[in-house]
Amino acid sequence: MSSENIDFTDKILIWCRDNSKYLLIGALLGISIPLSWNYYQHIERDKNLMASDLYSELVNSINIDEEYIDIEKKMSEEYENTIYEVLSYFILSKQEFEKKKLR
Repeated sequence: MSSENIDFTDKILIWCRDNSKYLLIGALLGISIPLSWNYYQHIERDKNLMASDLYSELVNSINIDEEYIDIEKKMSEEYENTIYEVLSYFILSKQEFEKKKLR
């Protein structure tokens, strides 16, 4: 029985030695893909938080002064393709509608 175990372990060692490059590549891919996905999600979450702060600043300043134009430019340049950019366009279109008093 011990000769069968030695033979089996030798086969495993030979297989591992022959396929070590592929095992290493698989392990690296298995670790790097989830880590890079989590990093991307973290970056997007931070971007949305900053856009949310800027949006709340826009909402608070829209009726007070003309500062909202600068905030809108910053929103469209730095935080494009976020939901807050679309929401800011809704707020600004409402403001323009109210300025022109189109009824």
